[in-house]
Amino acid sequence: MAEDTEKLNLREIARKKRHIHLVEKLQKGQTLSKKEIDELGEYENEVKKTGKPWIVDTQKEVAEAIGVTTRRVRYMKRSGMPVEEDGRYNVVLIERWRHREQYDQSGWDDKQKELKYKMSEVKYKQLTGELVNLAQVEAEWISIAIAFKTALLALPSYIAPKLAMMQPREIAEILREHLTDILKQLSGQEDDHAG
Repeated sequence: MAEDTEKLNLREIARKKRHIHLVEKLQKGQTLSKKEIDELGEYENEVKKTGKPWIVDTQKEVAEAIGVTTRRVRYMKRSGMPVEEDGRYNVVLIERWRHREQYDQSGWDDKQKELKYKMSEVKYKQLTGELVNLAQVEAEWISIAIAFKTALLALPSYIAPKLAMMQPREIAEILREHLTDILKQLSGQEDDHAG
């Protein structure tokens, strides 16, 4: 009979140690597995039956129990953290809720990682010159078009006196030379013809 009582006491001591271990794990801010949360819930239900539930009165106590700041607890409360009817907090239910919330947001984290990767890829392409700014390209093309238009509009008044009394073949050759010079200037090449 004494042996059975001793085994019962050892079993009870082991259960209490396990309960304390899980509570300490919560207080250190470590995440509990679903099995550990359920196990802690069973211990808490047993404690409730004895009149000592793991329910805390303040957000500060919640923060200390689960290892976060009181500011984080206030945020969690606004986000739907469970609160008892009497306004107190059940740490076990809160930890279960946190566990569920963490897994619900994992899809969001994947999308955020993908966007960060795409942004870093864009920055890399910009740095290597594979990708250029659209506004810069448009501005460059506009300046090329304006320079081309200006050079072409200036051509008649510049070349007309040189072409007076020339043969059509000579006029065509001189026009070709001057148009080629204009195009080379726009493309950044040196002027081969003086004249």
